[in-house]
Amino acid sequence: MPPDATRPPGARRAAVVANPTKHDDIEKLKDAVCAAMPEHGWDEPLWFETTAADPGAGHAAQAVRSGVDLVLACGGDGTVTACAEGVAGSGVPLGTLPLGTGNLLARNLGLPLDPGAALTTALTGTDRRPPGENQPDARSSAVPALPACRGRVPR
Repeated sequence: MPPDATRPPGARRAAVVANPTKHDDIEKLKDAVCAAMPEHGWDEPLWFETTAADPGAGHAAQAVRSGVDLVLACGGDGTVTACAEGVAGSGVPLGTLPLGTGNLLARNLGLPLDPGAALTTALTGTDRRPPGENQPDARSSAVPALPACRGRVPR
């Protein structure tokens, strides 16, 4: 379904913002993510790949403007941070598929580090704001300042 098409009631659509440098076979990742979507009641996702010019914020903001129900950041902490900037204040939750070296944000929030489990959590979990997110000086060791965004966590 094109991003500007009217979706039937109840249909949910995600956008995936993937850092291709964090996965050795980005097409395999795309196939796995796209295959999991209908298993959990989601339409085929919009798919974006980060670049040096746009590490994710622009893609995430474009996804929000397209009316997605979830943005899924696939990469390391830098990709997640950029995507958080793109969804900030929109009310669209941000899911993470941690593919980085440290994945400190996922660890700090108790999110699964296994890619399959993380994807299931993003597609079936509940929304939660990061701890301290409403405090002006909120900081995370993984993300310097996570703007007001919601995240998907296990039920």
